[in-house]
Amino acid sequence: MAYGMEVNPNYRVRIQQMNGGKVEAYVPETFQLAVTSQFGQSFGQGISNSTVGTAAKAVGLGALTSQSMTAQIWEGTQPIEITLELELVAESNPKEEILEPIKKLLAMTMPSRGAGGFLLDPPGPAYIGLIDWHAFESVKGEGKANKQITVQIGTFLLFDNVVIESVNTTFYSMMHESGIPLRAVVAVTFKTFFIQLSNDIPDIFMKK
Repeated sequence: MAYGMEVNPNYRVRIQQMNGGKVEAYVPETFQLAVTSQFGQSFGQGISNSTVGTAAKAVGLGALTSQSMTAQIWEGTQPIEITLELELVAESNPKEEILEPIKKLLAMTMPSRGAGGFLLDPPGPAYIGLIDWHAFESVKGEGKANKQITVQIGTFLLFDNVVIESVNTTFYSMMHESGIPLRAVVAVTFKTFFIQLSNDIPDIFMKK
């Protein structure tokens, strides 16, 4: 753990996988929390493509539409997505402070060989018979939520169930005598496993 991060947990990022690894780094100077909802118009700009609409245009009535027909209809919401640029700097042991955190993050992103040795097990959370986030919470530690990934940012944001989409590592060519780089920046992009609901917001923000 570089820079004495244990002194102030407000500036620490923790990425941890159940029955897997744990990575800690400084909270980056800035990061963006993004969530997107999609909306569309049920009738577009009218029903001009229909037989009735075509006939109306033919007699000079114009498009069969009104302002109320252009109301936006919710079509879906994307999971919350965040990219964190984590800086890793070795103070004494580059293998433990640089290589091991990167290996753990890669392992959370890549599939593994299944029990039969032929099919692949997907990365990230695997659970049985659950239908929502709160059901997932109730079985943590009981073997039904294997490989759950948790991300905590400082002491104010907690994402208790995520998947990691990408791990992009930039190594700096300042080498330790062992040949291991002394510094690396890892951009980790993750998103929530479930689409969050408005009443889930208090579970994300730790400072309620």
